[in-house]
Amino acid sequence: MRTLALLVLLLSGFFPSALRAADAPAPRLVEKRVEGLFRPPAGERSALSLDGKFMAYTQHAPGELLIIIMDLERRVVTARISADEDRPILHSKEKRRARLRYLEWADDRRLVFAPEIEIIAPAVRPRGLDLNDFDLFAGQAVFERVEPLDPMVIAPVMAVDADGRNPLLLADAKTFQTLRAGTNRVRRVAPAILGFATADRTHLLLEIPGYVSGGGSEPTQVHRVNVRTGKITEAHSEPATGSLGYDLAGRPRLSREGDRRQGFTFLMRAPDSGRWLKLPAPPGAGPDVNFSISAENYFGTRAIPLGFDADPEVMIYASNAGRDTFGIYGLNVKTRQRTALSLEHPERDLAPLDPEEAARRLVHDRHRHTFAGVRVPGSRPLTIWVDAELAGVQRAVEAKFPSRSVELRDWDERRSRFLVHVTGGTEPGRSFQYQRDEDLMIELMRSARWLPAAELHTTEYFELPGPGGATLTGFLTHPRAPRINPPPLIVWFAPGLPPQPHSEFDAQAQVLADMGFMVCRLNQRGVAGHGARHREALRRDPAGSPGADAIAAIDWIAARHRVDRKRVALLGEGLAGHFALRATQLHPEAFRCAVVFEPVINLWAWVQPPPDAAGPPTLAQEVNRLFLEGAGAKLPQIAATAHADAWQAAVFVATRGDRHSATDQQIAAGVSQMKAQLRRRDVPCVAVEFHTDYVEGLPAARTRLYRELEEFFNLHLYHYDVKIGPTRVVR
Repeated sequence: MRTLALLVLLLSGFFPSALRAADAPAPRLVEKRVEGLFRPPAGERSALSLDGKFMAYTQHAPGELLIIIMDLERRVVTARISADEDRPILHSKEKRRARLRYLEWADDRRLVFAPEIEIIAPAVRPRGLDLNDFDLFAGQAVFERVEPLDPMVIAPVMAVDADGRNPLLLADAKTFQTLRAGTNRVRRVAPAILGFATADRTHLLLEIPGYVSGGGSEPTQVHRVNVRTGKITEAHSEPATGSLGYDLAGRPRLSREGDRRQGFTFLMRAPDSGRWLKLPAPPGAGPDVNFSISAENYFGTRAIPLGFDADPEVMIYASNAGRDTFGIYGLNVKTRQRTALSLEHPERDLAPLDPEEAARRLVHDRHRHTFAGVRVPGSRPLTIWVDAELAGVQRAVEAKFPSRSVELRDWDERRSRFLVHVTGGTEPGRSFQYQRDEDLMIELMRSARWLPAAELHTTEYFELPGPGGATLTGFLTHPRAPRINPPPLIVWFAPGLPPQPHSEFDAQAQVLADMGFMVCRLNQRGVAGHGARHREALRRDPAGSPGADAIAAIDWIAARHRVDRKRVALLGEGLAGHFALRATQLHPEAFRCAVVFEPVINLWAWVQPPPDAAGPPTLAQEVNRLFLEGAGAKLPQIAATAHADAWQAAVFVATRGDRHSATDQQIAAGVSQMKAQLRRRDVPCVAVEFHTDYVEGLPAARTRLYRELEEFFNLHLYHYDVKIGPTRVVR
């Protein structure tokens, strides 16, 4: 069985090069380049032991994921652990790269880790085997279709010592499987890892979500697992009422009342009570501000419970009542009074809009069992510390890396040794050991040591004044060897609603720079993390503001760099793909072509349930509709396909070909309508399909699509026979 095989493969030495076939053909140069750019980074997960003497980090080898354990004092590797195997992908010769979902030290010498959850398709099983015997290697057997069966879930949680000894399977989905009430069907659910409770790092807390259906119900359960013996005991059991939030002792303290698809109100209970009560409104926030989420208040004013401090009576929450941005505060739920905790930033939301994501951003000190700070999403990541000592360490390290982003990932009990991750500039990232007493930085590893900085295209962060007084941000990548001089430009919109800011390093931006482009990854108005006014700027004009922002960025870039303004392309994914298409219609003189991935073209269909659905729109659909129509816009009227006579720019459109959900069908219908309109106007359109292997960033799949894209650029942007008017170089 797979989980046993994983534990058997604990290695004391490993040489990845030994697994390569000696006579394997060398990949072409472009494939080698893409392979390096999309190779999984070293240290994607990393953790420091409680005494700061050992570090564990992930490293991908051919066919599998390794955990490397290093003795930081002796500078030697003490164990190499095979944590998981790469997994086959349907219709692809490449395999999905294995990843971890959890990596944490229980104490000074015991490491706990868990691979990503694997779900084997339902209604298949190996011939002649019972359901309970069906595991990973059943995939190599002969299958037969059997109805009805639930999906097989494989989710091992494991532990091992720092020297690679005493491996133990703590739990798997199979550990907690039950028969569904009134049926002979097995329910196997992956345990959610809650972590370690306050002052008890011997036991890992696992949550088994419950359910309620017409056929029966099961409660949500929390189990304590001894990380050395594997003994499991039940700690809590709650009726299945939705997602639960826990205090630092591992007690269920937050719940939800309502429908996750339509909106809900948060409930809370005292540490020593079993009674759930509606959370009171935050003090001084006003009668219309409460702890609830609805389509009407999602982008407006509300409060979000995040978790608890060391004092179980003190709840940490986020609110933007009376402010443009979300701050973080403390509320004594017993006295219903605010505490002294108050974290605010004039320009940045200290919590994202999604409550589960917001809760994950809190940082607690595992040694002192206190709330220490919050990691803030946005155009440039930052950490706001409650703990003054940690804030001082942050400043000291940042002084050593000007213009970079610095994250204190972990620290020892004495706070003398810190695990620090630095990103920004040209490289994807580096990890350091900061020895505070000596004020010394020691480099431990590079995220992509196989990518020499001299071979990467320089990337710089920028801020510029945008339309309406808004500040636009982003990253500008300069091609080392442009194919023409001055180089063409790609403006790449941030995806999502609200748009999610671009990351500091992006492999695809490097590929586009390889093609000779200057690449502007623009965080247009409305981008997440910059407050309500920033979001409202997009809401007031969802059709026109992205294009206006792109032109402002082009003007700013052209005033500082040599760029060919007659060869400018737009790029976007999802809703940002629609922004790109609409901008080419509104500003045909500015944009030569558009490159769009999975574009949302029919905006009205995007915010409605499928025609055959019985229920109303989901919360997400209603949130998106209210946002886009908030200033009186009519979605059928602002859709790009509503302006068929405005198509002029060539379009490269890539859609996913291996899914058939309602969303996929909606995207396909919109793309089909757009292609028909482009054909009638004799406007070039290149349509390609990609699959799961492309989404996973696998080199061969990426290379195939990038070749198609490069050919599109050669024909419709680079080719000198294409009439694009006189070139005007602007400095």
